[in-house]
Amino acid sequence: MSAWLWLAGLALLLVLLAALALSSPIEVEAYAAYPAQPPVQVDVRWLYGVVNLEGLGPSAEEEPEAHPEPEPKPPAESAQPAPERQAPPEPEPGPAPEAETRPEAEERGPEPGPEDEDESRLESALDQGVEYLETRKDVESKVQRALAVLRTEDLPLAVTRMLRDLVHAVHVERIGVQAGFGFGSPAQTGKVFGQLTAAFAWTHATDKIHVDLQPDFHAVGFEAGADAHVHARTWKLLRPLIVFALAPPVWQAIRNARGGSDG
Repeated sequence: MSAWLWLAGLALLLVLLAALALSSPIEVEAYAAYPAQPPVQVDVRWLYGVVNLEGLGPSAEEEPEAHPEPEPKPPAESAQPAPERQAPPEPEPGPAPEAETRPEAEERGPEPGPEDEDESRLESALDQGVEYLETRKDVESKVQRALAVLRTEDLPLAVTRMLRDLVHAVHVERIGVQAGFGFGSPAQTGKVFGQLTAAFAWTHATDKIHVDLQPDFHAVGFEAGADAHVHARTWKLLRPLIVFALAPPVWQAIRNARGGSDG
């Protein structure tokens, strides 16, 4: 009886943990800036902060280490003048050495003739041709596989439905945009600033989107930054993915891809 109680308690604990994981929100904060290193940084929190992933995104480029300049060396002391070199004595005339002995010539073997060169060129051309045909066959197979997937009936509709449900599941807490710019001409900078202010005038009606424009009427340059904070319930994100994975067009696309690869 006690074993059944332990199993029931363990099953209840697993159900509670699964319910907690599915109901907990996934919070994502993203930052982007130009010019900056790294340009994009993403922080993800799940299970009410138990899982915290910070600094996701492309890593910053490592700056090259600064090499110290070599210290100037003190001038070398003046050396004593070297004695004049004497020319080596001329060798006495004698019998000229033989160009090549007979055994060494036999070891080298006959030199390759034009027929051997033509044969090696033909083999190299055949190898290149075979490699080209194999590469072309591989590319054609991949193209046929992609076309077979794209031609699957109702697959674009299933993808569009999944993306729409994912967008609806995400709640935007804040989106901020900051930009500073200058064109060196006060008139040109003021004109662009007025056009951008009119284009983003609708953001004043909402508290979730903030746009901060800072014109510089004297300098030339551009810098921008953006930040976003969104969250979504885990089960709301998993539901569109599960529905998409179980959709008949997806399974048909997998079968078409296998048929295209086999053919």
